[in-house]
Amino acid sequence: MGLARRIAGAVFVLLLLVMGMAAWGRFRAPSAAERDALELLRLDSTPLPAKNAWHALWLLDYVIPAGEREAVYDQDLAQLRDRAAAVHAGKPVPPFRKAADSQYGALPKLTDDDRSAICRPVSQCLAQVRTHPEATRLVLTRHADRLAAIAGLAGMDYLWNDMPPVTGAPGPDIGDVQALWLTAAASDFVEGRQQEGLAQACTSALTMRRLHIGSNDALGSVITARWAIEAGGLAMDMLAHMPGDAPVPAACATAFAPPTDADVNFCEVSRAMWRGSFGSMENFPVVSHGTGGDAWWLLSRDQTRRLAAPAFVTACKADVRAAELADARLADALQPQPTPDFIDRIGNVQGVDLALAGVPNFVPYLRRSQDYAATLRMFGTALWLRTLKGDYRTLATRVAARPTSLNPPGSRTIKAGPDGISLEMDLYAPADGEHLTTVPLPVPAS
Repeated sequence: MGLARRIAGAVFVLLLLVMGMAAWGRFRAPSAAERDALELLRLDSTPLPAKNAWHALWLLDYVIPAGEREAVYDQDLAQLRDRAAAVHAGKPVPPFRKAADSQYGALPKLTDDDRSAICRPVSQCLAQVRTHPEATRLVLTRHADRLAAIAGLAGMDYLWNDMPPVTGAPGPDIGDVQALWLTAAASDFVEGRQQEGLAQACTSALTMRRLHIGSNDALGSVITARWAIEAGGLAMDMLAHMPGDAPVPAACATAFAPPTDADVNFCEVSRAMWRGSFGSMENFPVVSHGTGGDAWWLLSRDQTRRLAAPAFVTACKADVRAAELADARLADALQPQPTPDFIDRIGNVQGVDLALAGVPNFVPYLRRSQDYAATLRMFGTALWLRTLKGDYRTLATRVAARPTSLNPPGSRTIKAGPDGISLEMDLYAPADGEHLTTVPLPVPAS
């Protein structure tokens, strides 16, 4: 009898100890690093009102008078916010339909035949337009209104996704945007309007570079960087087919100026990703157990956020951004991972699993940003080489002498291609099996 009481007492004490540790785990304060990360992620960084390319792309398919576009977008935004509130309340939501569907006409979509006539891939754009000039002209004429709307992106200030997360709505229409714009530029160039075509390609690159800087959307950031590089690649192809002393439009010099911190800053995107996951009540599940009530010991939202937050601010750190801009290869272990301890695992069972599984790996994104910035330097190097009139040194010697703004100390090598009329560079984040990127240069006059 005494032994049984002692065992029961020990079990009771152990239970109290476990409950105490669980309670401590529920209410423990964040560390200094966790607190700083949470504060940074809570900041409202919404830019001042300006022309938002997200709105333009969202309504790209519709014929809407300019003065009515924002009002139409606001209708969709209100609907999306209502849907987000319904999702949070556990209510069903009907299929989403844009307000413009019932109010305005639609631009004709590109058919499969149309898509075969525009520049895909952009790396073969000039050759494709030269081979199929009639088909190119027909598709550009058929979609002149869509092309005009796309060219209107040049007047936009940023690409800011102001929609609530997890609403089951489609994204903006981005499928044929850059391909159509660059096809028009290539058509001008091939038909003899070389300066106009080159200016279009550089304007497109400059536009996408500006939108990339002002983006808080992960897909938008990746896409605009890719589009800026595609437009820059077409501009370089055009310049390679022009005399070395041909004038270069001012838009090209601006588009391919040396990159700055803003070009590699992924902080706003990572903060938006936080708001769409751990920072969003809509995305944070309510854990049910037994009769349907919250199982308090399974999930603590605050403690889960505490664990996950430091990983999300990696891209915001000044030393990381400086390393990106300096083109120093980033380490695989750069990003801190959630490190739950025994107390976390007792008092936040499912939250620990969410923190461990729900943190994205930001390092590949940052390496792509480095490749983007380095490619801008390649384009800038090609433009700089054009300024060396009467310089008969080898291409390798000239490239090695480029200014520091195009060749930061410790950055990867941009070297002369084996053909002597191109530049080449290894990629930190190879895409589609390509580990090397190249830029053509004009053939020297004989």
